[in-house]
Amino acid sequence: MMFSSAHESHAHSMQTLQYLDGFIDFKRSIKNLLDVGSGEGLDLDWWANATDGDLENPQPLNINCVGLDVKPKQPYNNKNIMLVKHDFNTQDRLPFSERKFDVVWCHDTLQYAHSPLKLLGAISKQMAVNSMLYLCVP
Repeated sequence: MMFSSAHESHAHSMQTLQYLDGFIDFKRSIKNLLDVGSGEGLDLDWWANATDGDLENPQPLNINCVGLDVKPKQPYNNKNIMLVKHDFNTQDRLPFSERKFDVVWCHDTLQYAHSPLKLLGAISKQMAVNSMLYLCVP
């Protein structure tokens, strides 16, 4: 399924994002998140404003979020978001220290990579021990 707009893609992401509310301890453990192909920044903004999912006393997670995109856009002003311009088709390495990210979010992105396996290799170097990779390809 190809998405016709950023909002349609984000609506699809929300199915997974809402599911994660059932994993409060995991969400509380997230300190750094990388959104590969952050596009319009809608998923990135969700993560930057995420709470732990506790229904009685939700607490902000204050996740340090990094959006990586060839044309990064920040739809909202948020101190937890840093945008990085990067073209993974022309630059082999991702511009971060290795093993930094607890979550790597890659929604509706991999299909644009000229070499998907090379990109996945670069992503794997960014992932901390016991981290999570979310990968969705339409």
